[in-house]
Amino acid sequence: HDSQSMRLGYIITDPAVRGQGRGRALVEAAVARGFEKTDFPLITLGVYAHNHRALGLYESLEFKPTGASIETVVGDETWQAMEMALSRDVWLRNDHTSSFH
Repeated sequence: HDSQSMRLGYIITDPAVRGQGRGRALVEAAVARGFEKTDFPLITLGVYAHNHRALGLYESLEFKPTGASIETVVGDETWQAMEMALSRDVWLRNDHTSSFH
């Protein structure tokens, strides 16, 4: 990844607590902190195309597909990982400033 972006790594939640907003809170806090502590204009992540719950979360936070994808073989299946990105401008425009100090 280029030196003008941050990367959000693995987000894994316990299946027993999914749907309770913990993943959203974690991603929002990580993105807010990243934009607060750096001048980088962009944060990126990868998500498996079949992970509809995660895709919905990222899209609701206005991450957009970049068009890039990577295929990974898992067992006897091929999984497609989509790249997504969120700009600082979009984050701030959508009033996520309450997390900034």
